[in-house]
Amino acid sequence: MIESKGKSGNLIDEVNLKKLIQSMRLQKKIIIICALFFASLTFVYTYLKEPSYLSSVIVEIGHYEISEDVDNLIENVDNLIASLKVELFYKQNVDLRKIKFTPIEGRLVIIDYESKLSKLNENLLKNTFLYVQNRHSGLIAQRADKLIFRIKSIDNKIAFSKNLILKNSLKERENTIAEINLLNIEIPYIRKNILSLENLVIEEQDNLLILSNNLDALLERVTTSPTLQQLIYSYKAEVNDLMFELNNKQLLKEKLELELETKMIAIVENDFSSEKIFSLLQEKRIIEKQLSLLTSQETRLINPTNSIKVSSNIALLTFLGAFFGFIIMTSIIFFREIYPHSK
Repeated sequence: MIESKGKSGNLIDEVNLKKLIQSMRLQKKIIIICALFFASLTFVYTYLKEPSYLSSVIVEIGHYEISEDVDNLIENVDNLIASLKVELFYKQNVDLRKIKFTPIEGRLVIIDYESKLSKLNENLLKNTFLYVQNRHSGLIAQRADKLIFRIKSIDNKIAFSKNLILKNSLKERENTIAEINLLNIEIPYIRKNILSLENLVIEEQDNLLILSNNLDALLERVTTSPTLQQLIYSYKAEVNDLMFELNNKQLLKEKLELELETKMIAIVENDFSSEKIFSLLQEKRIIEKQLSLLTSQETRLINPTNSIKVSSNIALLTFLGAFFGFIIMTSIIFFREIYPHSK
């Protein structure tokens, strides 16, 4: 029973399909007319449609050198495209469907814009390039300001270090002057003691000469006090010690006077040096070099604005119109044939 129902269903479908094909053959003129109508309509629309123009520019992103053999882009391509989309869409209300950005090799950007007026395209692309130039000039200026700020900061550190060295030098100068003044007091005093001892040596030598001629007096002197030879020897030893001390103090005074003269020259000429200041000066020279290389190459156009007329493919669009008309008419015939059965 079930098998007989399945066979009858397939037979009905086959009959319906045959009827559909037969209906399409009978109404082929209507189908052709409908297809020709849509083809003609598409042809006329395409032919009379106002032409559009595609304009293009190629922008090369500028770069600056960070060392003699290494350079860096002012802005990477992705950031530039993102900023252009924000500028054009949100600020200038440009339809982003009409504009296209194509990055090339990480430093070039092709900008395409399509509209009905080539002059409009050229003006928009010109303004877009000016925006990029101004943006990159601003980025360069920001980096330059940062480098200048770092240089000023280093100058302040150098000035602070020099002031600190100056204060220490002035303090050391005062200490050196005090030491020299003390030596100026001690050296004459030592010389005076040396002169006194030398006079005593001469007196004792004279006494020794007198006693050597008087034997009784010489024996009495030996029994009551040290011998004159011992006394003269001790005086001479003290003189030698004082001469050694005097020589050392004179050498120290000469050394201090030389140091004082050097410090005075450094203070007058503002000539202070230290490892910290040397390191800061080296860092400053590196930053100044970066600042001088900062504007090595600006963002520029590789080619002038190029506009071309966008031609529509009339033959293809006409064929698609005819095909669309064929599908519509076929669908209508199909639903008209199956509607009674659905009902």
